[in-house]
Amino acid sequence: MSRSDQGGWKDEQSVRVIEGDDRTHVIAKGQVYMSWAPGDEGARRMAIVQLYENGMGTQEQLAAAFGVHVNSVQKYLTGFALEGSRCLVSQRRGPRSGWKLTPHVRGKILAIVFLEGVAEAKYSGS
Repeated sequence: MSRSDQGGWKDEQSVRVIEGDDRTHVIAKGQVYMSWAPGDEGARRMAIVQLYENGMGTQEQLAAAFGVHVNSVQKYLTGFALEGSRCLVSQRRGPRSGWKLTPHVRGKILAIVFLEGVAEAKYSGS
């Protein structure tokens, strides 16, 4: 079945997501398709991509079933096509390591600021 043939799906053919306390289940065509632990965003995104790639739902149907915007579905599909599954796993944002400022260096900076002050920058405002 091609993706374009999916417009007239019946309820037993649709994709449903059931969120439980211990597992999230995806039901596709009346069968459990996939399940994962709550909060596993990578598994949720992979399910969206796999369901779409296997012709089991349109982007709009999957967006509605998973409660995400259709633009997010498009982003997952494009990322997966370009980079594979690693793009589906959320990456930590921000600095990758702690600040290199040790307490000793921080103390020296504070001492200089307190003893010498901070020169105010003059803004000409022209």
